[in-house]
Amino acid sequence: MGKKCNYCGKIFVKQKTIPKTECSATETLPYKAPTCKETGLTEGKKCSVCGKIVVAQKVIPTKACNSSVVLSAKAPTCTKTGLTQGKQCSICGKITTAQQIIQKVACKETTWIVDKEPTKTMDGSRHTECTMCGKIMQKQVIASGSKGLTYVDQKDGTYLVKGSYYFSDPDVVIPRMYNECNVVGIQYYAFMNNKYIESLKTPSTITFIDSQAFYGCENLKTVILAKGLEVLSGYAFKNCTSLESITLPSTLRTIGHEAFFNCTSLTTIEFEGTVEQWSAISLGTGWRGRVPATEVICSNGTVPLN
Repeated sequence: MGKKCNYCGKIFVKQKTIPKTECSATETLPYKAPTCKETGLTEGKKCSVCGKIVVAQKVIPTKACNSSVVLSAKAPTCTKTGLTQGKQCSICGKITTAQQIIQKVACKETTWIVDKEPTKTMDGSRHTECTMCGKIMQKQVIASGSKGLTYVDQKDGTYLVKGSYYFSDPDVVIPRMYNECNVVGIQYYAFMNNKYIESLKTPSTITFIDSQAFYGCENLKTVILAKGLEVLSGYAFKNCTSLESITLPSTLRTIGHEAFFNCTSLTTIEFEGTVEQWSAISLGTGWRGRVPATEVICSNGTVPLN
C-alpha cells in the first residue's frame, strides 16, 4: 500500500510491485459422453480469472451403435414376401442387423366349403380356397341324389353303393358321383329286406346291380334304371312283392337267375331298346318266375312272355 498528499499529490510512501499469483482452477469444464454419432470429452478445468485452461479436456472416441430398437419380423403370405427380425440403433438410426426377405409361401387350402347343397334332382357345389388370399383352389359338383347312402371305394377311381339296409327315404335316387368319382354299381345285399323303399332311380353311371341288392324290398313299387346299366345280377329284385313296374335300359346285356322272381305285382316291364336288342339279352333261369306281366314293351313292339 502507498500514500500521497491529498493537495499536491506528493508520494510519501511508494507502492511496491507484488508478483502475479498462480491461476486458480475453480471453473470445471463438463464431461460430455460420446455417442455413435459424436465424440465425447473428459472433464477439464480453467482459471476463473483469466480463462486459462488448467486441465485440458481430452476427446473420447465415438461409441459403437446400440441395437435397442427391434425391427419386427413379418410373416410371408402367398401374395407377399416376409421379413426376418432386424435391429436398429436408437440414436443414429443405423441398421445394425439387417432384415432378410422371406420368400412367399404356397397357398394354404381349406377343407371343402359347401356353396349349394344338392337335392335329389339338382346338383350342388362345393369349393376350397386359400386361407390367406381367398383364391378358389378347387371346385366340385356335388351330384344330385339321395342323402345318407353309404359307399365303398373300389380304389380305381370309382365307388359302389353299399349296405344301406336301414335307409329310410322312400324314394331312392342313386347319385352319379361321390367324392368327384363315378358311382358305377350297387353292391350285393345293399338294400336287402329294406322296408322303407318305394321307388328307385339310377343314373347313367351305374353299369351293374349286384346279387340280391334289393332282395325282399317288399314296399318297392317303381324302378327306373338309366341307360348305361349292363348287368342285372341274380336275385337282384327277388321277393319285391309290391313292385308294379320297371323300366330297363337298352344297354342291358344280362338279367341274372331269378332276378325278378316272386315279384307278384309286376305287371309292366318296359325296355327302352328294340325287340331285336331284347332278344340279344342273356336271361337267367327263372328271371321272371311268378311275375304276372305277360309281355315286354320295347321301343318298336312287344315281346310276349310265355
